[in-house]
Amino acid sequence: MSMESSLSKESVRFIENLRLYLFASGKKTEEINEIVEELQGHLLEAEESGKNIHQVVGDSPEEYMQMISKEMKVDVKSWMMYIPLILIGGISFSIFGNLLEGSNFTLNYSLLQIIGIVLHGIFFLTGTVIAFRYVSRKQTLGLKQYVIIAVPVILSMLFYLAVLFINHLYPSPMYHFSLLTSLIVASLAAILVIGLSVWAKTAVLPFVLIALHLPSYLLMYTNVSEDNRLIIGMLISYVLIGAYFFFELRRLKGDTEE
Repeated sequence: MSMESSLSKESVRFIENLRLYLFASGKKTEEINEIVEELQGHLLEAEESGKNIHQVVGDSPEEYMQMISKEMKVDVKSWMMYIPLILIGGISFSIFGNLLEGSNFTLNYSLLQIIGIVLHGIFFLTGTVIAFRYVSRKQTLGLKQYVIIAVPVILSMLFYLAVLFINHLYPSPMYHFSLLTSLIVASLAAILVIGLSVWAKTAVLPFVLIALHLPSYLLMYTNVSEDNRLIIGMLISYVLIGAYFFFELRRLKGDTEE
């Protein structure tokens, strides 16, 4: 039996949140593991002596996390690798959407769109890191946790939609990529999305990508008008994404209650 499985649910949840908070704060993975293993030992000894988690980390787990974080150095080298990967993960939403819009599967971007995509990726990354730090520090659970994490995703998407609207009003120079280049970019984006999903141990990114773009793409082969196609595609996408999070929430709730 592992050390973690011998701990109470409250202690296990705190350790998981601490790990997430330190990672989102840019700390080195090896040092995070060392801190977590040491804390697990202290918590196990305390619980075997009849003590609770607050007698180890204090009355404010949030302050304990912040104290540990301040004592650790930021892992600049690793984050120089993570940041481009996560940015591309956010940008992949635009890549696949743009690729499926045309009939010849090529990427076509205006100068304003390219600038918007880069800014969208930065906002997506910054907002996601802030959200993860908040939910781990506050130890939020259930629907509230999903809502907080969804906020930066929704805001970054709204920002990009605003960029598209402005680009429609004030057109900027267009850049057309060849079929080969488009397929290479899409393939690399797909590999990174799959890699990020395996690394994060969640299928949320590929599922949301498919849910957002597949309905609209399939509706292109129907007799539905363009305006109705956009509305119906959006409704189907939101229903699929909502259903995914609903069943995922039920699954997590079931795991917690076991």
